[in-house]
Amino acid sequence: MTNRKSCATACVIVTAFVVLGICGINSFGYSEQARAADPKNASDARADIAKEKIAVAKQALEIVKTLEKQGRIESGEVAIWSKRLVEATRKSGATKAEIVQAIKDHLARMDLLVEIMKQRQQSARGTALGVLNAQYDVLEAKAWLADEQDE
Repeated sequence: MTNRKSCATACVIVTAFVVLGICGINSFGYSEQARAADPKNASDARADIAKEKIAVAKQALEIVKTLEKQGRIESGEVAIWSKRLVEATRKSGATKAEIVQAIKDHLARMDLLVEIMKQRQQSARGTALGVLNAQYDVLEAKAWLADEQDE
């Protein structure tokens, strides 16, 4: 008897989701029309998400910098989080000046990273590949800066 009740309950739930889907109502109770009428449009939502990403990237960069100084992390982590910060800034609705500043800050972090990687290579704790990765990240940041300033 319990198997039949479970099966019947599952069928009712599935049927309800199908009917709601056909009627244009999602599982949160919002219809497509209500969502379209919502004053907070998709670009606002993306900007809000980007601002949250900025906060996360800044936190991660602080941790990465500490770990990097202790020699407990690879250089790639610095570059990854620094790039994420720039991209989130771009998508946050930031002004051109704020984006340019974010790229300049990224470039400064990458310049410092090149020096650290060279020191590591000289002390046999790093490789030539680590230096080249950091140099590539500097060139990429310079290209981003040039592109942003041209626009």
